[in-house]
Amino acid sequence: MEKVLKVFPASRWPLVQGVSLTLIGIAMLLVFAQSHWNLIAAIMLVISARSCWSVYRGVQRQSQRATTDEERLDANWQLMQLMLAVVSVLSLCILFLRSGRCT
Repeated sequence: MEKVLKVFPASRWPLVQGVSLTLIGIAMLLVFAQSHWNLIAAIMLVISARSCWSVYRGVQRQSQRATTDEERLDANWQLMQLMLAVVSVLSLCILFLRSGRCT
């Protein structure tokens, strides 16, 4: 018997995409606040946010064009990987900022 891959139904992917982008935004805001509202941090975060937005829009288009659940999962997997990578790096930034090593 062939194993069937369980994925979110098509109607749920916009919610998953939105939550992913929101988590990235919250992490960026926390880094900005932890940097004591530093202008250089703001500029770097805006550049990162624009890149994340670009990936998000590409994934959104691919997801809308997908006709099967597997294609939808493949399209959205990029966004999930981006979210994990960005949130992990931003969490590391928060850790360094709180420890006082980056002041």
